[in-house]
Amino acid sequence: MQSQTLKRSISRSPSAWYSPPFPHHHNPILTTLSHAISNSPTKPLHVSLSKLLPSLTPSHVVDLIVLNPFSLSPHSLFSFFNFLSSHPTFRHTLHSYSAMSHFLVAHNMLPQARFLLNFLVSRKGKDSASSIFASVLETKGTYQCDFVFDSLMIAYTDLGFVSDAIQCFRLVRKHKLRVPFRGCKYLFDRMMKISSPIVSLGFYMEILDYGFPPNVYSFNILMNKLCREGLIKDAQMVFDEIASRGLHASVVSFNTLINGYCKSGNLDEGFRLRSAMEEAGIRPDVFTYSVLINGLCKESRLDKANELFEEMCN
Repeated sequence: MQSQTLKRSISRSPSAWYSPPFPHHHNPILTTLSHAISNSPTKPLHVSLSKLLPSLTPSHVVDLIVLNPFSLSPHSLFSFFNFLSSHPTFRHTLHSYSAMSHFLVAHNMLPQARFLLNFLVSRKGKDSASSIFASVLETKGTYQCDFVFDSLMIAYTDLGFVSDAIQCFRLVRKHKLRVPFRGCKYLFDRMMKISSPIVSLGFYMEILDYGFPPNVYSFNILMNKLCREGLIKDAQMVFDEIASRGLHASVVSFNTLINGYCKSGNLDEGFRLRSAMEEAGIRPDVFTYSVLINGLCKESRLDKANELFEEMCN
């Protein structure tokens, strides 16, 4: 029901941003709106605001949300926002949606904020990241935007608009805002399922360079995907990146790359990695030996394969 109401309200054309006036209690429109909202339990809004509604603009609504001169409760303001969404003569804009989203987050009404942002993204559609991001920035005031940007990235990802989700992150970086950790992780996990490993790797490097925390598990998954596509040099680069990010390669890291080299016919690199593995204090396991033995058998080096098998058993 709420979704249907909101569908009628979103503006289909861009609107110029209106800078709200300094807060005070003497703006007649804000005063009228505030009194009507306060009295709405006993007098319906469509009655108390019947004369004002035809001339009410989204800028008035943004002023009311941002200034809230009579300290209306968050729930009553959100209820008024939804009331306007259903009114035939009123259309919310990106800025009124963004201002209300910030307001809801600031008052810990996170499910409502998430719903509003999901709705906004679904209605504006593909290639809307720049315009929505701009309105979020212009209405943020002193609010923190972390939850909003996380939610936008997740909403775009869920709708399959990966390029918009990436654009959201790049705009965050451009404006030197804090890393949207949840949004980045959500998008990266989805890209690992639907995008090429090279594209996923490129995005992963972008978010790591901006402060997203690296982890060995993600590097291992990337290496595995690259190896399966025969991109061994790229997989080696990812392996080297583990140490350069201050992490330690795991037995899975070594085994993944050893397997990639052996399947590509480069046993020498496979054995080199096994030596590096031991030097790092990591004992080769059954998988390590099995991969190397299989590679030797394919090259008909059976004596060496048998020797390695006995080493494994001992």
